[in-house]
Amino acid sequence: MNLLCLHGWGYGGRLWQALVQALPDWQISTPDLDWRLGTLRLADDLARQLKAPTWVLGWSLGAQLALRLAQRHPQVVSGLYLIAASPRFVAGTDWPHGLAEETVMAFRQQFSRMPERVKQRFLALQVLGDVQRAQLAPLLESGQVDADDPSLPTGLEDLLTTDLRPIARPLCPIHLLHGAQDKLMPLAAARWLAERYDAPLEVLADAGHAPLFSSPEQLAARLQALVDD
Repeated sequence: MNLLCLHGWGYGGRLWQALVQALPDWQISTPDLDWRLGTLRLADDLARQLKAPTWVLGWSLGAQLALRLAQRHPQVVSGLYLIAASPRFVAGTDWPHGLAEETVMAFRQQFSRMPERVKQRFLALQVLGDVQRAQLAPLLESGQVDADDPSLPTGLEDLLTTDLRPIARPLCPIHLLHGAQDKLMPLAAARWLAERYDAPLEVLADAGHAPLFSSPEQLAARLQALVDD
């Protein structure tokens, strides 16, 4: 089985190393995403590299890219597994399921002055509320890119400005996994996606923004069950 893993903002492909080891019989691609290309060009570039049929696993900003990829190139995507997904990161008058705009603007300004501090704050928010945070924090930290990575500013802008609510539902099966304690992408956002896309949603009560990342064998078992179904 072919699997493409798309990481979130602040990370690189090495984030998926443990999952790759847990699925030894799969052909797994874990690219380092250059957000300077923008999500549309990234989606098109990835589509040219895929061997159909390919399942796509996307986390956080990577989940938004996965949706773009499946919607634009349905011929190469056989299914989506989206972790901590939301169509829009920032709250608005017609979208209550995100971070407050003033919080996001402060986050953007701080990143321009103190990128390392913002990156660490982002990590703290990702593990907040997760019962496995003691094991999860060092795992996520090992997957981070350096604070001076040139793709980070553009990726942050994509995270703060993307709104995927208007796009049509991708044609492939979609499965959602979300932590009930997610402080970055509220559970209500995943429920919105589940209803709009008629997609099954699994909620982990004691998990935050990175559910099952500290248990790659359990994540691998869920993926295997999907393709065996």
